[in-house]
Amino acid sequence: MSSLQPLFPGQPVPDLRLPGIGGRAWRLADQKPTTFTTGRRGRCCPLCSLYLADLTGKVEEFAERDVNILVASGDEQARAADAKSAWKFDQLTVGCLSLGQAREWGLCISTGRDKSSLGIDHTMAAAALFGVLPRPHAMVS
Repeated sequence: MSSLQPLFPGQPVPDLRLPGIGGRAWRLADQKPTTFTTGRRGRCCPLCSLYLADLTGKVEEFAERDVNILVASGDEQARAADAKSAWKFDQLTVGCLSLGQAREWGLCISTGRDKSSLGIDHTMAAAALFGVLPRPHAMVS
């Protein structure tokens, strides 16, 4: 799939392989439940902690419906691990999404004018949420 081709509901999605926090890699093709949920979040966004807190409170409900949850952070490994620890999201699987992968998934990429107060480059993918059905991994609406 071309990185310039937008993703549409019902169409196959690119394979997704992410280095996981704690050294455990995550791969879309290895998942077995009925439905998958993936989202992109980063440590620099204050709304992300609220969103992920809500999602964490629903982990069991998603599991009852045979839904896997993956948080695909746009941060590098150390910052993603810091966010997972600081925000106490131990029940969530967190992987690191590169800008190239974000482009392949059709996410908007934005670039800030300056670095943040933490010295972080603001080139990042916009937050997104995907529901992905099993093989042949198709995005749902």
